[in-house]
Amino acid sequence: MGSAILSRATVRKAVAALFTPLVQSGLVQVVYDYQVGDLQGQSPVIVVVSGPAKHEKITERSGTETHHVINVHLLVLYATEDGAWTEEMSEDKIDAVEKAVADTLIDNAFTEPWVELTMGDFSEVTAMLVGNVTYRHEAVSTDVHTRGV
Repeated sequence: MGSAILSRATVRKAVAALFTPLVQSGLVQVVYDYQVGDLQGQSPVIVVVSGPAKHEKITERSGTETHHVINVHLLVLYATEDGAWTEEMSEDKIDAVEKAVADTLIDNAFTEPWVELTMGDFSEVTAMLVGNVTYRHEAVSTDVHTRGV
């Protein structure tokens, strides 16, 4: 008999859904709840993917606790050759998106379907080539704590 833990896919999709208002506000162009290989020039983009999970059986009465690591990737077009989009604009945009993502995660730390959602220690900022386009990339890790019976 399996436990009633939430699947990682359910948790990942719930975390991605938190960012829908950022699309509606125009801050980001699209949010994907899965790894995508070609962004087709879209920017800024949020990509939410599954990371490792840890399941612990606590007791027969209290059930199972699970920690899902869900990685949130922020991608902003680095710059265009014609100068219409510059490195400075890219830096400012990824900073704005990171703040909105952090605010969203903090504001939803104790909402359903999880018991607690916390952010990792430090995000990681790099450059990334996606579909032959260079993006400024920031990876934000989250620990999503759930309980099953």
